[in-house]
Amino acid sequence: MDNTIEDALLVLSALDQDGATQRNNVGFNGRDSAFGNSLASQIQFGKNLSHRQKEVAYSILRKYRVQLSNLGVDFAKIEEPKELTPITNTYPPITSSITIENDTAVIDFGGYPGEKLLSLVKPIPGRTYKDGIWTVPITSSNVIALNNLTQQHSFTLHNWEALVDLSQEFVNNVEESHALDADIEIPNLSMPLMPFQKAGVAYAIKNLSKGKGVYIADEMGLGKTVQGLSILEYKEAYPALIIVPKVVVLNWVKEIKKWLPHHTVTVLGGKSVSKNNVKAIESVGALSCGLTETLPDTDVYIVNYDLLSKWVGPKGKKVGQGMQYTVGGPLKDLDLKGIILDECHLVKDRKALRTKAAAALVRTFQPEVTLALSGTPIPNRPSELITVIKDILNRLPDVGGWQSLWWHHCEGDSRGSHDLEGLNNKMRAAFYVRRLKKDVLPELPPVRWINIPVMMSNPKNYDDVERDLSNWYKTKLEKDPMFLLQMLNYSEEKREKMLKEKAQSQVSAYSEVLVKINALRQTAANEKLQATIEWLEEWLADSGDEKIIVFGIHRAINEAISEYFKAPLIYGGMDSATRLANENAFQNSSPSSSPSNPSNRMLVCSIDAAGIGLTLTAATNVAFVEMPWRPMDLDQAVGRAYGRLSDVHGATAYIITVPDTIEDNIVKLIEKKRNLIAKGADGTSSIIDELIADVLGETT
Repeated sequence: MDNTIEDALLVLSALDQDGATQRNNVGFNGRDSAFGNSLASQIQFGKNLSHRQKEVAYSILRKYRVQLSNLGVDFAKIEEPKELTPITNTYPPITSSITIENDTAVIDFGGYPGEKLLSLVKPIPGRTYKDGIWTVPITSSNVIALNNLTQQHSFTLHNWEALVDLSQEFVNNVEESHALDADIEIPNLSMPLMPFQKAGVAYAIKNLSKGKGVYIADEMGLGKTVQGLSILEYKEAYPALIIVPKVVVLNWVKEIKKWLPHHTVTVLGGKSVSKNNVKAIESVGALSCGLTETLPDTDVYIVNYDLLSKWVGPKGKKVGQGMQYTVGGPLKDLDLKGIILDECHLVKDRKALRTKAAAALVRTFQPEVTLALSGTPIPNRPSELITVIKDILNRLPDVGGWQSLWWHHCEGDSRGSHDLEGLNNKMRAAFYVRRLKKDVLPELPPVRWINIPVMMSNPKNYDDVERDLSNWYKTKLEKDPMFLLQMLNYSEEKREKMLKEKAQSQVSAYSEVLVKINALRQTAANEKLQATIEWLEEWLADSGDEKIIVFGIHRAINEAISEYFKAPLIYGGMDSATRLANENAFQNSSPSSSPSNPSNRMLVCSIDAAGIGLTLTAATNVAFVEMPWRPMDLDQAVGRAYGRLSDVHGATAYIITVPDTIEDNIVKLIEKKRNLIAKGADGTSSIIDELIADVLGETT
């Protein structure tokens, strides 16, 4: 038998038959039994003892020297385990570094950094990992994270001057996004740009890159169209596709022919284009092409949002948690260098076909120029910016990534709104330019708002509708005291989902109250119609040769006023040619030649048709016979008459209301909402829910 620790443990364990219950000098005693027997068992199963196990076993075996000697094991000859020499790390210590290369930070940990440091890098928006190296796009948000790594976690920063320069560039961008002049010349324009338009073009050119776009959000009337065209021309980004609302197709053709007459234009239509539409398109100098026709080789293509998905044919595939779309339709063979989305807030719904089609275009062609244009970039809430920022402009990292945009600025809710000023600055630091009329044209007088109270022809009709609403609400409250709170607690998305799932019982009450509220609003408009006409007659008689635009909501109200005054009418859904003819007739007619003829001095327009594509600055006055749900719609309507650039003048807005009716509630809520506008991008939400609460509260 060898004199080893293993042999000594085995022989003692073999004798330990009583489980160490007695001190009988046979085997292990007391508390040594369990440990000694477990080590012996480990040896029997062929497992080596660790150095620490041997150390403890040696100290225990010392007590059993006599037994071991009788059993043929000489303890004195058992080799005592030597103290282990600490292993010296011969590798150099990990040195983490950050190197600035162009607009990217390259992070090299020099080895495995541990979860703590990795947890600081993984949340940085846009970061990628390959072959042991992390890369991070340098944005205004990411600069803070990179500084944290260098200052608090001892990262070596190489080329630190570049990071300082880039940080200053973000500051400069914010300033330049407000700029009113720039030293830049655009070739081939038939007319010179205004100084502030040059500044917008210079900002965009500086911040555009392949696959990354810019948002031009100047207030309406400041020339977003010509800025977009100038950028295409400067970058020679042809062929280009311009995506527009249907009502402004011809207007875009006119602007292209006005500013860039040397470029050819094709308007993309449906399966068949009517002779009238072909004639209207050709009359403004463009070609027309239907879906079944061969695409002509032109510089600029224009398509409206309603037809976009048919021309793009978006093909989707699942990538990670989302979908990615590519072009599969007739446009797939074009090598697009430029893409412009006019009124880009129309692609706010990521599930809509038009949104998928627009995203497919940008992803497939990765154009040199991608521009989003809108004078009202946040029509309702910050969440409506997500698809434009993420899927169209590819700028999600610039606003701090999804986590920051959704959980901070949207408060984790599609209806949420927080720190709009911070979001505004992040956008301006990278891809967003917005100027207001009051900044660009300081001599432009502010809009004068005048409230005109009138009487109803038959107040009893209004009282009857209001009483019906009151009785309906009281019945609902008797059944459920929390009825109103629960009804208003559904988000628009949830209501839409429930409707799609045919869960009508959950949203029928909300739909019903909207019908009743709208009936109350229309009754007030009907009953004041005669008084409204009388006021307009007096205004026409007392205002010399001034022109006025009359805005309403309901078609019947608008048609009644138009018919009475023999005034042209513009409404939603009107064909482009007729709309343009009525606009030109009003804008270009000379009322002084026949000041007594109101048809030369009045245009009646539905508010839903006033949001885009109308220039009516021949008028300095507007009258609202009905109020919209959103301040944005009200301001856009006024903006049609508000002075623009070379036609500098203010505007007077008359709001014709019946006191102590639902119209009073609407006016007050609109004004309340307007006070919140300036924090973000001059957009705000609908007042519908607040109006329901107000009106129902007054009926109890």
